Amino acid sequence: MLNPLVGMVQPADQQSDIIEIGICLLDVQSGEITDSRGIMVKPERSTVSLF
Repeated sequence: MLNPLVGMVQPADQQSDIIEIGICLLDVQSGEITDSRGIMVKPERSTVSLF
C-alpha cells in the first residue's frame, strides 16, 4: 500500500500512526509564534524502525 504522506511503500502488516504532536504558543496581538514544541508518542498500531 502506498502511503501518500511520505511517498513510500508501507508494509502490509502496518498501519499509519501519529508519532509526534506539534504545539506552539501564539502571541495573539502580534501573530508571532513565541514557542514551539513536539511531543513524541508511542505508536499503538505499528512499530518504528531504529532509523
